[in-house]
Amino acid sequence: MGPYHYITRADSGIEKLEDIAGRKIFAGPPGGAAKRVCLGNIKDASGLVGGKDFEAVDFGFDAAIQAFQDDKIDVIVLSTNVPSSSVSQFALTKKIR
Repeated sequence: MGPYHYITRADSGIEKLEDIAGRKIFAGPPGGAAKRVCLGNIKDASGLVGGKDFEAVDFGFDAAIQAFQDDKIDVIVLSTNVPSSSVSQFALTKKIR
């Protein structure tokens, strides 16, 4: 399993994983292993459950990237290598953490 990048806007107010409660996040495409692993990691680390404590949106990767760029989701989680071109692109267009 490779690295998972949890990305949010710097001004989102999200400082720790528990802060995603009530937010919209992309954890991976519907039915995919990335989403299943990510949601499990979030539950294990914070106790938060997707669909109950936060909205886990159903997009493909390309649509999720666009939704994050358009500020339609609060957090995007990408399972990608380091360095990641997607993460670098986000950093060029907005302040992220």
